[in-house]
Amino acid sequence: MLHSVNSFRAAILNSAVLDHWATLHEWIGTRLPPALVRAWRMDPRELVIALDPTSDKATVTDAGLAAPEYFRQTASRFGPLLSATIRVPVQRCLLRDLTLPRAAATRIGSILDIDMERTTPFRSKDVYSGWSIIDPGHTGLTLAVRQYIVKRHVLDRIVSEVAAAGIPLKSIAVVDALGRELDVDLLRPAERRRARITVWLARAAIAGAIASALGSACYVTLAIQNLQSALVLADSDIQQVTTRVQSLRRTQNEAATSAALMLQPRQMKIERTSALALWNELSQRLPDSTWITEFRVDDGNVQIDGQSTNASELVSLLNASKQFTNVAFASPVTRDPQRSVERFQIKFQINTGRLNSARITPEASK
Repeated sequence: MLHSVNSFRAAILNSAVLDHWATLHEWIGTRLPPALVRAWRMDPRELVIALDPTSDKATVTDAGLAAPEYFRQTASRFGPLLSATIRVPVQRCLLRDLTLPRAAATRIGSILDIDMERTTPFRSKDVYSGWSIIDPGHTGLTLAVRQYIVKRHVLDRIVSEVAAAGIPLKSIAVVDALGRELDVDLLRPAERRRARITVWLARAAIAGAIASALGSACYVTLAIQNLQSALVLADSDIQQVTTRVQSLRRTQNEAATSAALMLQPRQMKIERTSALALWNELSQRLPDSTWITEFRVDDGNVQIDGQSTNASELVSLLNASKQFTNVAFASPVTRDPQRSVERFQIKFQINTGRLNSARITPEASK
């Protein structure tokens, strides 16, 4: 009992694998050029068996009446090169036209089987069935589909004789009244068999493709590993260069700091000397009746604030100095009536060099 259950499960699994494999072949076939698909579907030697339109009599296109003996002789002669196709006249088929949503295009076969069992006395296991799209160029939301149905008992004798001769049954085609094959195959994908040499070539091609893919994967893996090694070396070199640059920058900063410290006393001396020279020049030019309350130097620009009994004469006095240029009042002169003095702001530029910002407030008025 357990052996029977395991055999049944194995058969179901094998059927499912074959169905998926055949579906994959069909899907690939829809994405290849039609000429290539037709060439692929041909076997080196094909035995074509034609079913009579009015009876179960069958004939072989090149041998007259079909007989098991002829099948055996043909199989012995061509061996792995041979496969068989049974041609069924469309008159022997039950035709059903249905309209399905375009969204169901990938499940048309299973939908038709379910609808057939629901609306007809036939069961899927009792018939050969296939389908085609009536108007392939239609782009609407629906598909017009025609289903072709033939009872299995009509073809059972021929199928059995072909199988007994060891000939793979490649397809059960449907032909019109003029003998032209329609784009319909009544065999289920899992039931289709190809000539053994075609199967071997297909397996060899698949094995070659797998080997090529594995070789490419190994090559890519090695290339990636080489790139990773190169990146590791590059990172190491970059780290060394970065460390060296940082060391040079620290040395440069230290040198700049040392140079600034060395120049600081000299700069302070220059600034003090310039400020004192400017103060001495002002003391010599301004009269005794003038007091400076604020003295500002900013990069060669000087402004003095103060009081004087006669502020209007101060501009001309300072203009007489060769060290001063552009002497002018920075604001209007105002008079302090209580002290009888005039408040002034005078600005000018010096010719003795650039001076850093300084602010001097004299402790004593002149």
